[in-house]
Amino acid sequence: MKQMNMIMKRRTAHWISATGMGLGLLATVAHAQIVTYPISITSGSSPNLAATGVSSHVTASDLTLVGMGRVAFTQTFSSSGWPVGSIDTGKYFQFSVTPDSGYAVTYSTLTYSLFRTQFETTDVKTWELRASLDGFSSSNILLANNSLTGVSSLEMKLFSNNISALGTQPGQVTFRLYGQDDGTTGGGLAGLANRTDFAGTGSNVLLGGSVSAVPEVEQIGMIAAAGLLAFGILRRTR
Repeated sequence: MKQMNMIMKRRTAHWISATGMGLGLLATVAHAQIVTYPISITSGSSPNLAATGVSSHVTASDLTLVGMGRVAFTQTFSSSGWPVGSIDTGKYFQFSVTPDSGYAVTYSTLTYSLFRTQFETTDVKTWELRASLDGFSSSNILLANNSLTGVSSLEMKLFSNNISALGTQPGQVTFRLYGQDDGTTGGGLAGLANRTDFAGTGSNVLLGGSVSAVPEVEQIGMIAAAGLLAFGILRRTR
């Protein structure tokens, strides 16, 4: 009898372990970099840039320049129309990430490089990274303040913003990057860059995080029932 109880305990332990491993495999789908916007290969003046390297079970919109015209400056995504004195909520870079039904994204970092030109009294150097869970209808989350203070003209500065405050989201998240010209006349060229002949450190726009399956209600019920059954078997065999 004692030997039988030991066998049952071993089988139950193996079954619980296998169940846990199965849940782990079910939940985790992808890690690290999940979306890339290839600034290093840009050219022309189109206000849209398609995403590459998008993880499975995720859709990413184009990176778009809103409210301003894009300047055709190779290996940059930039404009000379940034507002003077304060942020203009109608002028920004934007992109959105949407997981497939039954999946969620856990956000970690957003990495990119910014640059500016300095001409007379123009000096674009203040940037705000914001996100929204409803397309900026009511949700508006400040994720980072970035400054190019002390950065020379045509010099890139790398930023890797921690965006883990967004947590895990099963719905669409929209990102916006607002630029502000701290000069007095405006007109300075500024934006995203990964240009080989600039000083500093360039980067494509890289969204880091992980994509996970979200168990259905029925799956959660089955997992709970399995746990209770295993617990009952252990009690009876002691």
